[in-house]
Amino acid sequence: MTPSEVIESIRVMFKKVGNPANIPMLQGDLFKAELFKDGIKVEEEGDEGFLPWSAFTETVSLLVGDRGSLLREDVINNKPGDSGLYITSIGGGIAHIVYGGKLGYATYKKIAPIVAILIWADICRYEEGYLLVK
Repeated sequence: MTPSEVIESIRVMFKKVGNPANIPMLQGDLFKAELFKDGIKVEEEGDEGFLPWSAFTETVSLLVGDRGSLLREDVINNKPGDSGLYITSIGGGIAHIVYGGKLGYATYKKIAPIVAILIWADICRYEEGYLLVK
């Protein structure tokens, strides 16, 4: 799946349900997301609430390369490059590639909305701790 296909799939879902949209998390809670030209703003995420398109396209790239499908990683207690958070994992990859995180420094901890939006837009599916591209 190309980056433009990822972005278009997400835009199509917003067109179907409206903007902003209530999107389900894996645990079943909903969060509000609003579509903008350069990405998506998710509610209650503070300064980190804006997710650029690269957050979604890079996540799919990691998955397609079979390098980031495992979701059960300790994002909170690890930093990119630590033994518990590999740079090729979803959390480590987003921290490094999208947000410019350096190895050994604090990481981006809000991958849940990215994962939820990819599932909601029917780009990915969740299976027993793994995120897989459809």
